[in-house]
Order: sequence, then C-alpha cells, then structure tokens
Amino acid sequence: MTARSHAAIRPLPVSSVLLVLLALGPSCATPGGPPMDEIASALNQTLVPNEVVLAPGDTLEVRAFRTEDFDQDGVTVQTDGYANFLLLDQVRVAGLTLEQLDRTLTSAYRPFLRADLVDEFDLSVRMAARGPRTITVLGEVGSPGQFVIDTNKHLTFLEALSLAGGPREGSGYMASTLLVRWDAVNQEQHAWVFDARNTTWQGREPLFLQPYDLVYVPAKPIVNVGTWINQHIRGLLPFPTLIPN
Repeated sequence: MTARSHAAIRPLPVSSVLLVLLALGPSCATPGGPPMDEIASALNQTLVPNEVVLAPGDTLEVRAFRTEDFDQDGVTVQTDGYANFLLLDQVRVAGLTLEQLDRTLTSAYRPFLRADLVDEFDLSVRMAARGPRTITVLGEVGSPGQFVIDTNKHLTFLEALSLAGGPREGSGYMASTLLVRWDAVNQEQHAWVFDARNTTWQGREPLFLQPYDLVYVPAKPIVNVGTWINQHIRGLLPFPTLIPN
C-alpha cells in the first residue's frame, strides 16, 4: 500500500466527512476517496471483534455478588437507547459493550452499598435476549432503509447495496460513498469516504459491514444541505445522541 492510500484510509470525524461531501459539485469528475478495493482490508480491521454491542430491543439480566438488592430481570433497552435500572432510573445503554455497562452499573451502585460490601462488591450483566441487528443504507439507492443483519456473520458492502436495490442509475454518486461506523470499544463514531464504483468491486478482499454501520450514496449534486445532514446523517445514525453538534 502506498503512503498516499494509507493516509487516505484514516477514519475522519463525521463533521470532516460532511465537509468533503458538501464540497463535491455536479461537475466533479474525480473520486471523493480511495478505491474500495484498495482500502477494504484496512477498513475490515476496524470491525469490532467478538464484542456484544447493546442495542434497542435487547433484554438484560443484572446479578450482584454478595447482595441481591440490585438483581434485576427483564431489563429492556428502549428505542431511545436507554434502560431503567433499580435506584438509577434511566441509563444510556445502546452503543455500550456488556463489559462497559457492567463497569457503569458497578460504579453507579457503589454509593448505595453498606460499608461492609464496598470492597467486595461485584456486578455482572448478561444478555437474556438479543434484539435484531441492522445496517442502514441511505441516499441514492433503489430501496433505502434498515436491513437486518445476521449476528453470526458480517454482511459485505455489495450484499448490503443489493438489499437496498443498488445505486440509482444517473443519480447515485458511487465515487464518493460514505461509510459511518460506531466504535463501541472506544465510544467513537468514525467515517470514511471511498470510491465504490463497480470498477472497484473486484478486489481480493470484500469490504465487510457490521451491525449499526451506515452506508450513504450521495446524489450529484447534494440538494438542500441542511436537510440532508439532519435527515440522512445525524437523525438516522444508530446512536445519534452520541454525535457532537
């Protein structure tokens, strides 16, 4: 991989990617990013390995060591990403790993402990039932929307594009496709712009997607910039409340 292409695959803050896309005009004839077949391997390395990232529809169980005061069954992650826990009311859950939620609840419950339990207090959170996992494909595609992804596999970019009806002929600007990915381990949202025209589809390694990924195929030109940002990026990201204004 060349130095130029290596630099091009760095994840960008969402705001920076938006500026790149907004700068593209209808007469722009150059790709908005590196070819997909050149960056697929590097982007695949950002996939979350064997992590359970919580999402709306999940049902949780809470168990505390040496006390049953905080045990809870049937805790459901609500559509807004929050869940209700004993004594704590609502806690933001969606986008966290089980381990992160475990640490959050352990810390939150310490002020409620008897003095003789503080040093040995431990708590665990278990997934009792998992809600559906989805990826989102938006923009100039035949059938934009959310699509259920099998939790035991990673969907490829081309499979997701097919589920969404493929790019709209004459309006989908595949040379500047956007991928937004939630990094649950570091609690960060990353985004990349890359060239996904069909000439880049023959790479040795496919580009894989994971739950909560968002793919956006922009139009040329992008019309009504403010509405586009609010409706197609922030408003429809899996964890929009985590993205800074």
